[in-house]
Amino acid sequence: MLTAREATPERIIGLDSGADDYIVKPFDPDEVIARAEAVLRRVKGRVQQVVTAGNITLNETTGIVTVDEEPVPLSQAQTALLSTFMRHPNQVLTRDQLIALTFNYEFDGFDRAIDNQVARMRKQINRDGKQPIQTVYGAGYRFVVEDE
Repeated sequence: MLTAREATPERIIGLDSGADDYIVKPFDPDEVIARAEAVLRRVKGRVQQVVTAGNITLNETTGIVTVDEEPVPLSQAQTALLSTFMRHPNQVLTRDQLIALTFNYEFDGFDRAIDNQVARMRKQINRDGKQPIQTVYGAGYRFVVEDE
């Protein structure tokens, strides 16, 4: 809440009515930004971030992946890769792009290690011959979701 009312009872009423914070004018814009970021940090842990593409659902908060509503065990690296693919549908991603988007360049293996992770992930998420991760020869990989 951002207001010119600075009396203590007004602050209490503002906070009791649901405000996460109470800032009185005049204010420092940097302080408002810092307070907003603090609120976002507190809320982030409570918000479930779920991505769905076709028959695949990924809860990024818990790391749980389901295919056709059945849980699929994936490693942390595979879950992170799947998240990257799901957030970039129908887009060809090179190994270097996958490393940058998924691991922020903090990847200890060779770029070919991505191939192994993708191969293992494909086995886990394959259902009825539907394979959403396609190899684009000479370029990389593409996550394609069929319209159902």
